[in-house]
Amino acid sequence: AAAPALQYAPAPQREEHAMPDLSPEEVRAQLRALGLAPLDDDDLAEVTHRINAINESVLALEHPDADSIEPLPVFWLTEEQR
Repeated sequence: AAAPALQYAPAPQREEHAMPDLSPEEVRAQLRALGLAPLDDDDLAEVTHRINAINESVLALEHPDADSIEPLPVFWLTEEQR
Protein backbone atom coordinates (compact mmCIF):
# COMPACT_ATOMS: atom_id res chain seq x y z
CA ALA A 1 0.00 0.00 0.00
CA ALA A 2 1.22 3.49 -0.80
CA ALA A 3 2.16 5.81 2.03
CA PRO A 4 -0.34 8.59 2.71
CA ALA A 5 0.54 11.93 1.14
CA LEU A 6 1.96 14.62 3.41
CA GLN A 7 -0.27 17.62 3.90
CA TYR A 8 1.09 21.06 4.77
CA ALA A 9 0.14 22.27 8.22
CA PRO A 10 1.89 25.23 9.84
CA ALA A 11 3.82 24.34 12.99
CA PRO A 12 2.57 25.56 16.35
CA GLN A 13 3.98 28.82 17.68
CA ARG A 14 7.67 28.59 18.59
CA GLU A 15 10.17 30.90 20.20
CA GLU A 16 9.85 34.56 19.25
CA HIS A 17 13.05 34.48 17.15
CA ALA A 18 12.08 31.33 15.26
CA MET A 19 11.75 31.57 11.53
CA PRO A 20 8.14 30.96 10.52
CA ASP A 21 7.47 27.83 8.48
CA LEU A 22 7.70 28.28 4.74
CA SER A 23 4.53 27.53 2.82
CA PRO A 24 4.59 25.20 -0.18
CA GLU A 25 4.15 28.25 -2.43
CA GLU A 26 7.23 29.91 -0.88
CA VAL A 27 9.27 26.73 -1.32
CA ARG A 28 8.10 26.42 -4.94
CA ALA A 29 9.22 30.03 -5.58
CA GLN A 30 12.64 29.35 -4.03
CA LEU A 31 13.03 26.17 -6.07
CA ARG A 32 12.05 28.05 -9.24
CA ALA A 33 14.69 30.72 -8.45
CA LEU A 34 17.28 27.92 -8.35
CA GLY A 35 16.06 26.46 -11.64
CA LEU A 36 14.45 23.47 -9.89
CA ALA A 37 10.91 22.17 -9.70
CA PRO A 38 9.20 19.54 -7.55
CA LEU A 39 8.06 16.38 -9.34
CA ASP A 40 4.48 16.75 -8.10
CA ASP A 41 2.47 18.10 -5.16
CA ASP A 42 3.51 15.18 -2.94
CA ASP A 43 7.16 15.95 -3.68
CA LEU A 44 6.58 19.64 -2.91
CA ALA A 45 4.96 18.72 0.42
CA GLU A 46 7.94 16.51 1.32
CA VAL A 47 10.50 19.16 0.35
CA THR A 48 8.56 21.80 2.30
CA HIS A 49 8.44 19.55 5.36
CA ARG A 50 12.18 18.83 5.19
CA ILE A 51 13.15 22.49 4.75
CA ASN A 52 10.99 23.53 7.70
CA ALA A 53 12.43 20.71 9.84
CA ILE A 54 15.98 21.79 8.98
CA ASN A 55 15.18 25.43 9.79
CA GLU A 56 13.75 24.36 13.15
CA SER A 57 16.81 22.21 13.93
CA VAL A 58 19.22 25.00 13.03
CA LEU A 59 17.49 27.26 15.55
CA ALA A 60 18.50 24.82 18.29
CA LEU A 61 22.15 25.22 17.24
CA GLU A 62 22.19 28.95 17.87
CA HIS A 63 24.49 30.03 20.66
CA PRO A 64 23.51 33.23 22.48
CA ASP A 65 27.12 34.48 22.58
CA ALA A 66 28.05 33.46 19.02
CA ASP A 67 28.57 37.08 17.95
CA SER A 68 31.06 37.71 20.74
CA ILE A 69 33.25 34.60 20.25
CA GLU A 70 36.33 34.96 18.08
CA PRO A 71 36.32 32.34 15.26
CA LEU A 72 39.01 29.67 15.28
CA PRO A 73 41.01 28.70 12.21
CA VAL A 74 39.97 25.48 10.53
CA PHE A 75 43.46 24.48 9.40
CA TRP A 76 46.77 24.64 11.22
CA LEU A 77 49.10 27.26 9.81
CA THR A 78 51.64 24.62 8.69
CA GLU A 79 48.98 22.72 6.74
CA GLU A 80 47.89 25.88 4.90
CA GLN A 81 51.42 26.48 3.63
CA ARG A 82 51.56 23.20 1.69
